[in-house]
Amino acid sequence: MRAYCIIAGEDALTSKFSFPQRAMNTSRQPFSNKILTLLLIIFPGIVLLLYSYLGTYARLIADDFCSFYYAQRLGTLRYVWHEYLTWGGRYSAFAVDSLIAYIGTEGLPYFPLTVLAIWVILASFTFYTLLQAETGNRPGLLLATAMSMTSVFAVLAVSPRPQDTLYWWNGMRTYMPALLIATFHIGFLYWAAQNLKTRNAVLVGSAVSLLIALGNGGSNESFSVILILFFAGLMVFKVWSGQLRFQDPLFSLLAAAILGGALALLIMLLSPGTEIRQVFFPPPPPLPRIFTIAAGGYLDYLIELLRSPQRMSALLAILFVSTWIGTTSNKKLSNGYLILLPVAAGILLSFVSLLPVIYATSELPPPRTLIVFSFLVVAGFLYAGLLAGKWLAGRSTTSAAFKLVLIACTGLLLLFSTVSNAKALYDSREIYRSFAQRWEQADAQIRKARDSGEESVTIPALNVWTGPGGDPTDNPRYWVTACTSRYYGIQVLGPPLDMPQDEAQPNE
Repeated sequence: MRAYCIIAGEDALTSKFSFPQRAMNTSRQPFSNKILTLLLIIFPGIVLLLYSYLGTYARLIADDFCSFYYAQRLGTLRYVWHEYLTWGGRYSAFAVDSLIAYIGTEGLPYFPLTVLAIWVILASFTFYTLLQAETGNRPGLLLATAMSMTSVFAVLAVSPRPQDTLYWWNGMRTYMPALLIATFHIGFLYWAAQNLKTRNAVLVGSAVSLLIALGNGGSNESFSVILILFFAGLMVFKVWSGQLRFQDPLFSLLAAAILGGALALLIMLLSPGTEIRQVFFPPPPPLPRIFTIAAGGYLDYLIELLRSPQRMSALLAILFVSTWIGTTSNKKLSNGYLILLPVAAGILLSFVSLLPVIYATSELPPPRTLIVFSFLVVAGFLYAGLLAGKWLAGRSTTSAAFKLVLIACTGLLLLFSTVSNAKALYDSREIYRSFAQRWEQADAQIRKARDSGEESVTIPALNVWTGPGGDPTDNPRYWVTACTSRYYGIQVLGPPLDMPQDEAQPNE
């Protein structure tokens, strides 16, 4: 069974004949198909609920305090402009950052659940339009939702540190909104290409595509580069394979997306804050050194991915379930070698995303950025599986027994990955729970000292779960100390930076 699963996942996909669309009626599907659809919802749903549960322990950390202070003081537009002039060009990230003033410390624990729910909804829309365009069938909403939840689960499962982009506000605002909007943008392109028929409608759709790319590209420089390369590569692939012509609506939509991404990158590079921030980093290394650092870091990521059954099982589950969906397609693929292109594109784009960061900082980006890697790798495997199923269907090798094997492989892999991830998340709950308790105690201590008219207060170490450097210290000029003090309106101090955190005690 295991060997058969591997062969099923590696085989590839069929031709350009088109057939009338038909709905994928769930009531007429084999019982095994219905069971798999439910498993694709239930298993990932368990893990996503655990992520949401741990998110209830989210609290302000480090630069979150500065974000809250300035956003509340300046308001959204002035805050974005202030950061653009003084700290960097990521205007979209700053706009999202300003929302923390409206969410507040009371709403922060519910934000991870909100982000995951929005992601699943947007991905459901994208899968509905994508599967309709790629298979010639209208998928049921249940199947689109199942694929959505499974894909979001897979991205988190493959990422080394997804908690940094879910439970830490400043980690979240740079990456999660960008991934959510990119997910929606892909769905919008598929929807617009199928539904916009008149010239005026295409122009409006192209304008919307440009605005989406312009907004999303402002999240960070690396992601802007990825968006440009992704849309340009998709356009070249579609034209080269004969699926796209200049007069087609999709051509205008993709061209607008490329232009929007390019404008976003230009706006960020021209930011006065970008030049100011660069002072804190060493001069850019030579180009060969940039590629050497990137190759070493990327190789480590791939090795860790291949060595982790927990991550690989989620990735293979995505591959097999998308292959299964591809076998039901009315559209066939004749060129099997095209199957490898999405995987190669995902790997190439994720590697390229490292280069701008290394150029700017002379080192590898922090692990939280690897959620972008994971998003691209999962997307590549998913689309490759879809093509593989279409190719196999064209070769008449998709018997009921073969489809049953794909379903069984997907179910077993998903079960293993779900159990592994759920156990790891549940076992880590004490890390976040104890941090939230320490944070609440320090928060009460600071507010009491401030209300009593004291000029300063010293709190014990918070032992922030993100790692060393996230606590206030005895140095008032240390950036975490300064941010915390601004937020509370009183000088907040902590233990010396070199003191072991578990030995630090507050001053009486």
